[in-house]
Amino acid sequence: MLRKYGQVFIALFICSDILLIFLVWAISYIAAGYLSPIRIVSVEDFLRQLRIFAIFIPVYLFSAQNFDFYAPRRFSNYYLEFIKVLKVVSSVFAASFFLGYITGILQYNRIFILFFWFFSVALIYIYHVLVEHVLKHFRTKGFNLRKILIVGSGDLAEKFTLKFLEHREFGLNVVGFVVNKKQAAADILGIPVLGKYDELHKIVLQESPDIVFFVLPPNEERFMRILIEKIGNEPVDIKIAFDIDEVFLLKNSVSEIDGIPVITLREGHFIGFQGIVKRIFDFTFASIIILLLMPLFVLIAISIKIFSPGSIFYIQERVSLDGKRFRLIKFRTMQEGAEKNSGPVWTAVNDPRRTRVGVWLRRTGFDELPQFLNVLKGEMSIVGPRPERPEFLVEFRKLHPHYMFRHTVKAGITGLAQIHGLRGNTSLENRLKYDLDYINYYSFWLDIKIMLMTIPAIFKGEGAH
Repeated sequence: MLRKYGQVFIALFICSDILLIFLVWAISYIAAGYLSPIRIVSVEDFLRQLRIFAIFIPVYLFSAQNFDFYAPRRFSNYYLEFIKVLKVVSSVFAASFFLGYITGILQYNRIFILFFWFFSVALIYIYHVLVEHVLKHFRTKGFNLRKILIVGSGDLAEKFTLKFLEHREFGLNVVGFVVNKKQAAADILGIPVLGKYDELHKIVLQESPDIVFFVLPPNEERFMRILIEKIGNEPVDIKIAFDIDEVFLLKNSVSEIDGIPVITLREGHFIGFQGIVKRIFDFTFASIIILLLMPLFVLIAISIKIFSPGSIFYIQERVSLDGKRFRLIKFRTMQEGAEKNSGPVWTAVNDPRRTRVGVWLRRTGFDELPQFLNVLKGEMSIVGPRPERPEFLVEFRKLHPHYMFRHTVKAGITGLAQIHGLRGNTSLENRLKYDLDYINYYSFWLDIKIMLMTIPAIFKGEGAH
């Protein structure tokens, strides 16, 4: 729920930033016209000059994603915020006005561009600071909180917890501690001790924290790897705090919370700006596909009805983002009631339960087309790990470490494993490797590449058999 509303907020944040830049441009244009003895201000000229935003907006969105401009800022400070604004706005202006110049759209002088850039940087920075002040106010009132579970005890854990209690504007709610079995304190700083290290996995399942912070004392750091492995299957963010004064060289993975260095071992890629871009693309592409292929949908539906009695669609429960279940829609390729006696099983090669139309549908992958409706509903994405049936997950999470981390993203119609020929009842270990690679190295361009590589597989008849 927090992620859902967070994406709505960020979408509004992006729109307001672009609107603010447009207003700066409009005011600068009018002011330049009245200050110049030769420039004529008119509605016609205003609209003609507006063409630069056809370049500016896509460049802005690309730069914002590249610089992770709309990442959560709970621990940011004014200096870091200014540097981010300066980097993004400067790169956008440089790229946009260069493209505008070579395409002939740009008709501004250098003084106008300089003033436009300066006031854009200044106003966006001021606006972001004001927004952050408003968010901090709401967090102090108990809104937009993230649940924190602290693993560890001792001076560092108490010092770390006090930071959260003193800085309510962070919006972090410590739900409890997990401590070494040698310690038996009922609470720490008034916050309950929920259990011991060997109960960590059970506690994470019960409390469903957003972030697990490891704040172990030096004499217990040897337990770190074992404890992390205990929750490796669960889709939670993991952070480690160290009581050190030296600055780490791993700049991209170290942050600071009021003077305490924190290393982020794992954090979701698909929240914030990247999640919005992916969702907009999914919705747009799925809408286009459904409209264009509607005649094929109708033809397939008629064929299924003619050659096999029963329903047109096959509805099956699957698992997607955060382990949530949803009803996946496919064209029916099996005889009606195919699993009535066998229960949930993998589809075999040349499965005798397939219908005549079903053989062709599964070979081409056209049986998956109704899943674009799942994409429209927000239950799936175009690209992502294939959704598994809940009956199989119980076994898979026991056999393979980190299996449940697949559910930090939405399930997809196609994916990295599928374009490498890993479909249906194939090596689970290899499929998991590709799924985790997709999550770790995700980018919008990787999605495009996977989609393009899916097309040849369809024409070669490499769908699930």
